[in-house]
Amino acid sequence: MPRVTIAATQKILAANDDIAQELHQRLRARDIRAINLMSGPGAGKTSLLERSIERLQQHLGIGVIEGISRRARTRNALRL
Repeated sequence: MPRVTIAATQKILAANDDIAQELHQRLRARDIRAINLMSGPGAGKTSLLERSIERLQQHLGIGVIEGISRRARTRNALRL
């Protein structure tokens, strides 16, 4: 089977980059810091967040926006 090369003339995720930049500017204008944690199941994201929140909540206002999680531990652990 012959190899076919397709030239990319624009960034595939350009629209996503635009949305991310706008969100970054809006959060920065309100002095809000945001982090995004992504990894596979069981990597320790929830444990990291739990411990970080325990240490920082006395000093900072903290909120959590969570995606859909099928794991009950994650859903229940981060309720503030």
